Amino acid sequence: MESVWTQYIINLKNSAINRDDIYSWSIRHQLKPGIRLIIFERDPLKIIKYLFAALMNRSVIFLGNPDWTLDLKKQAIDIAKPNIIIESDKSINNSVIQDNIVQASNLPPNTIIIPTGSASNGIRFAVHSWETLSAASENFKSFFQIDQINSCCVLPLYHVSGLMQLVRSITTDGNIIFADYKPFLKGSFPKIDAKEYFLSLVPTQLKRLVENENSKNWISKFKTVIIGGACASDKLLEDARKAKIKISNSYGLTETAGLIAAQKPDNFLAGDNSVGKPLPDTSIKIISNQTINYESENSGLIKIKTPSLFHGYFPNCEIDQKIFLTNDIGELDFNNNLNIIGRSDRIINTGGEKVDPIFVEQVILQTKLVEDIWVTGIDDPDWGQSVCAIISPVSETFSKEKIIDKISDKLTTYKIPKKWISVDSIPRNAVGKIDIVKIKAITNMIS
Repeated sequence: MESVWTQYIINLKNSAINRDDIYSWSIRHQLKPGIRLIIFERDPLKIIKYLFAALMNRSVIFLGNPDWTLDLKKQAIDIAKPNIIIESDKSINNSVIQDNIVQASNLPPNTIIIPTGSASNGIRFAVHSWETLSAASENFKSFFQIDQINSCCVLPLYHVSGLMQLVRSITTDGNIIFADYKPFLKGSFPKIDAKEYFLSLVPTQLKRLVENENSKNWISKFKTVIIGGACASDKLLEDARKAKIKISNSYGLTETAGLIAAQKPDNFLAGDNSVGKPLPDTSIKIISNQTINYESENSGLIKIKTPSLFHGYFPNCEIDQKIFLTNDIGELDFNNNLNIIGRSDRIINTGGEKVDPIFVEQVILQTKLVEDIWVTGIDDPDWGQSVCAIISPVSETFSKEKIIDKISDKLTTYKIPKKWISVDSIPRNAVGKIDIVKIKAITNMIS
């Protein structure tokens, strides 16, 4: 059972990771090549144990979100058809475990399968191998010109943004510390030399930390604070810039093993709000699409070529996949910096007019009357769709008329939301992305 993974375990600088425990767990569950296991776990140290056990035995590991509903977990199990289910909440009937599985012959060695997509279009699993994850780590190291990557990880390991922090630390013999960011708001911080560490946050986390004087000062000490998962507003980025936080705005996908474009902190502090340049060995092209009517004339679909690209969606994997065309809309400026405009699947068609919800959101945020916003289309018997704004207002005395008054000279009439819904907070998941199921539940109340 000795392998390169033994060396990784030794080098992983976290005394809580016990090699003998990993070996004994592997033997107890009779792990061997081709065995599939799916895990729904929050504890990062347990996830690491299962991950190493699978990799050492060339088993196939599926990462699952422990916060999924039972129906979504069952959907994931139906896709993965695992031999072994590991679930911290014990809500799944283990009778669904598969005893005899037809092995997927096209899976790469050292397979790690990561969930992507949303409940609105179903769960999908992106197939990665240690080679694609290592390539992403090497690109990160080259871009930031650093030999050892130390990470303060506050994001879940079952998401690519958390997993890649672990991979970077393993492959560069760096340190990793797992923390809950919520105590930061109360002035409780890990005992680390922050200037030697990377911290990765989603915009919602950054916003809350910037609004707190203690945590704002502390995160300004980090070597780099990487922002990803969702687009940060210009106001939030400006607040972070005033606090002298060394931000690296970034862009990446589960399919690319995390970020494939990033911004240097010095450029951010100088006023750049883009997501920066493509990482080494990565090519990004903008493909024009006449069916998309976004505000920018130079925008188009983002097409990516990178050595960290996934092998395909399980079970339809293609080992030689080299290029990926996303649903994301972006543009490259004259300095080859990438700007994210939105997603092609978010366009609202109201009475034949195309509405870019990202642009509407930005205009409304500029009024400073809302903390957060999500603009979407809802069914309308007359117009096909009408524009709906779900907002978290700054003041309890919310008045849509006051907002409309401030935006009426910036938006044409059909772009001004016809429906307004006020909520305490916009529903987002652990990495800052919109919870589509909860959004639909909110809009269903008025449609």
